[in-house]
Parts: sequence; C-alpha cells; structure tokens
Amino acid sequence: MPSAPRSKACQVCKTRRIKCDQNWPACTPCKLKNVNCPGPSVLTKFVNFHPKSSGPAIPNKVTDGQRSAQQPAQGAELQPTVRKKVKFRVAGQNEDQAYYYTFRLHAAKPTPNLTTAAERVSARLITHLNTASSRGILTLLEYLRDLPQHMNYNASLRDSVDLFCTAWASYRRGQEAGKFIDMPAYGKAIRSLRRTLQSDKAITLQTLASMVILGRAGEFFDPGQNLGQSMHEKGLAHMIMQLGAPKPGDHLHRFLMVEAFGILLPYFIMTGETNFMNQAPWGDIIKDCIIEKAKGTHLLLPLLVHCSIGDRIPKILHECPILRQDPFNPETFDRAMLTIAELQQMDDEADKALPYAIQNCVRARQMVERPDANGLTETSYEFPNIFVPRILMALCYMKLTILRMRYDWSDIYQLPNKAALYEKSRSLCIHLWKYIPYLLRLETFIASIFHFGLYSTFEFATRVEKERLLDFFAETDRYKRRFPVGRDELEKTIVHHAKLVTGRVTLSESPEGA
Repeated sequence: MPSAPRSKACQVCKTRRIKCDQNWPACTPCKLKNVNCPGPSVLTKFVNFHPKSSGPAIPNKVTDGQRSAQQPAQGAELQPTVRKKVKFRVAGQNEDQAYYYTFRLHAAKPTPNLTTAAERVSARLITHLNTASSRGILTLLEYLRDLPQHMNYNASLRDSVDLFCTAWASYRRGQEAGKFIDMPAYGKAIRSLRRTLQSDKAITLQTLASMVILGRAGEFFDPGQNLGQSMHEKGLAHMIMQLGAPKPGDHLHRFLMVEAFGILLPYFIMTGETNFMNQAPWGDIIKDCIIEKAKGTHLLLPLLVHCSIGDRIPKILHECPILRQDPFNPETFDRAMLTIAELQQMDDEADKALPYAIQNCVRARQMVERPDANGLTETSYEFPNIFVPRILMALCYMKLTILRMRYDWSDIYQLPNKAALYEKSRSLCIHLWKYIPYLLRLETFIASIFHFGLYSTFEFATRVEKERLLDFFAETDRYKRRFPVGRDELEKTIVHHAKLVTGRVTLSESPEGA
C-alpha cells in the first residue's frame, strides 16, 4: 500500500513546484501572490505532537452535582494516514458522549486542459446535457451522450454538434432564432460535411451521425427550413443505403437509423418516394428496435401499425392529385376505387390498434385524462414522458390522413358514407386536441414538431375552435417564427399544410394558390 503523504507544503506551492515556508495560517509565497493559502496538505494543524498526558485519566462517569477536577484534555495524537478513524474527546464530557470524526482530505484537481477542438465541443455538449430540461431534447435524442467519444475521428460530426450546441445555447439564453444560412457555424458545418463526403472516409457511422444531427438541428432551431423541401433528407437516405444495415451490437448505429427513419418519414410522405427503410434489411432491424423501445409500454401494436401505414401511404398521397384531375375517366375511376379500398384496409388496421393502445395506457397510468376548464376540450391528457404522446399522436395523424382522403373521395363520387366519415374524423380531432395542454408545457421548439399531426384537425374545427388552434400554432411557433404573423395569413398557411399532408395540393403550390 502507498505510504501516507509526508509533505506539509500547501497545495498551491505543490502545484507551482516552489518551496513552501509553512508559515501558517498563510505561507509567504501565497501572501506574495495574493492568493488564499489552503494551509498544510496534511492534517498537521490538528495534531498534537507532544507525548500523551501522564496525568489522571478523565473519569468515565460524572454524577449529578459532581464535577471532578480534571486536567485539560490533550488532543489525541493523529497519525497522518488518510483512512484512519480519529477520535476526539472533549474535556468534561462522559465517555459515552465522546465525539468521533473521520477526515479524508481531497486536494482540488485542476480542470483538464481541452487541447483539441473535438474535446472543447464534447465538453460543451456534455454541459448542455447535464443541465438540460427533462422535457426537452434528451427525451427525444437519447444517443447524444454517445457522440463525444466519436468526435475525434470525424471533423464533420464535430462541427455539426458545434452548430447544434450553438443553436441550443441561443434558445436557452432566450435569444430569437436566427436562420442557419446566416450563421458562421452552419457554413462551417456544411463545408466540413462536404469535405468529408469528398474524402475516402465518407461512408462512416460518424458521417451518418453528423447528417442526423444536422437534420435535427434544422428541424428544432432553423426558422428557414421548409416542410419537405430540404435536400438534406435526400442525402441522408443515400447515406443510409450506402452504409448498410447496422452490425450486431452496434447500438449507436441502430439508434441513428431509427432516428433517421423518423426524419425521413415526412420526406417520403411529401415526395411520394418509396420508403426503402421499411424493406429488408433495414425494416427488420427497425422492427427489432421498436420492439425493444416499446418494452414496458402498450405501444408495440400502434408502432408496428404506424410503420406499416407509413410504408404504403406516400404512394397514395403522391397519386391522389393526379387522379383528381379527371376522376370520372374510366381508367382513373378504377384506380380510384382500388385506392379507396386500400385506404379502407389501412383505416381498419388503425381502428384495431389505436383504441387498444389508449385503453391500456390509461389502465397503466401512462396517460391520465383530467377535467380541463381552460382547454379546447372539456378534458385533457397528462403523460409521464414524451414517448407515449409522440407515438399515439403519430398514429392518430396517420388515421386522420386516411379518413380525410376517404372523405374527399366520398365527396367526389357522392358515396353514402360521407357523413359517417366526417363524424369519425371530427371525433378523432377532438381526441387529438386533448394533447394540446401537454404540448404547451413542453419547450416551444419541441412542441412545434407536433404541428405536423395537427394541421388536418383545423378543417374539422368550428370557428371558435379554429381561433384556439391559431393561438396554439402561434404560441408554439414564437421561437422559430416559421408562420406568418397575421392571423388571416396564418390560417391560410395552416389550411395549405392540411391539404399538403392529405394529398390535395403539391409541394410546388403556394398557400395563396391552394
């Protein structure tokens, strides 16, 4: 075992490697430097080095009204060992009233020097993670804690995380969101990503992480990012295909792939491209990740149904505007009937999963319905974490999209189920509005990512309900400011987005022309 420290010099002199004159309580070098002297680095100032008193021992018992003539108590001799338990006995006290103390001296360790840019960015990210709100980014991006160990190997990942931290810090300081295109950190991250993609280390896990973080940073903090119009998603999809499926045991790759699946799903819906991530080998791995994520919850079935519908609905959304151009053409009519049948099948699948999940979540107290006098509805939902409402709202959005498309086709062909579909859609909208009070308690940039699932509810609302919904959209957009300021323009934008996510307009059409 190592011996006890013998040097009595103060820690400041030891750190400076100079001689300490041990002139306590403050040594001369510390006085000259005008710093606080911490005193001896061992417990010498508490030690009595004189021999033990040979006088009479302090009596063990003191009777009432009696005080024995006692010699002043000598301090017990302290050995300079770190782990030794030291006993102090106070004069005039009984033996069973003696005090026991254990001291262990810890010298303050200097903060390690952050010598590289990767270390500085890692320290910055860790600081944000350790002080972040439990309702914020950590609940959505659990893999952030795994990124610091990879930054030394990829400059693009380092610069993307630096951009993420810069935007996050700006939000936490209460500053207004600035467009990424005007930020030096964004230009640096883009140039770094371009250099990485042009190098021989382009197809790596670190590059994928860089692109995922860059995408999430834009979604959370960039006011200039438009719905479904970013080329970033196209590059991300190409990177996933080139990198291939995760290897067994590569948890970070699995997390990033599931995260990329969430980023790309709106992109596939808006563009109508085939969602290859639902196909082998990615589909099986995503399913395994979903099963693992859903452990301890009742959300496995809605998650699987959501993925299944998400695989089929982009093609239908992309085809609907084409079919509406000439719906009564015989060939178009036959294709429309097939589309209506497929929508009916997906609606039935969602009908089986959604009520089952809600009932079980309520029974397990994973969601609680409470009266709400100030809400848009008479009751509202509360959740212990963001995972449950995120999954349930995603499936509700898918189901409402299907119902809206079925309603539109029923209106075109004057089918008898038109009124029933409207009532069913209206009922689902009321259910979705019960999530709004919970969303308003989240950080605004987190709440804004749920806009996508609430656009379609606007068209089924009454005038009073529309005003409350406009208040919600304006409140949760006050940081990113992607919506127009005026309420009339805001309403046109919301209606345009509702038509966009249900296949009634295309990305090239503006809100004014919708």
